[in-house]
Amino acid sequence: EFRRVLFRSSPDGQSLVFSSGSELRKIAVSGGAPVAVAPAADISGISWESDGTIFYGTLDGIWRVAAAGSAPERILRAGE
Repeated sequence: EFRRVLFRSSPDGQSLVFSSGSELRKIAVSGGAPVAVAPAADISGISWESDGTIFYGTLDGIWRVAAAGSAPERILRAGE
């Protein structure tokens, strides 16, 4: 089974954020265990901004979450 994995590097290049099944996760480039950032299924794009905000698109809209962890907030509903 083919599964698409999307990822982006942090602005400082020290971490990666990636889609993993039904979660958005991050991991240090130097290694270690991945950490869940937010629940997110069917991710279609990811952006990691210099202020620590991660934006990601799903089938139901565009979301934002803090890279340090926070509740995801939908900022645009699909079809709007």
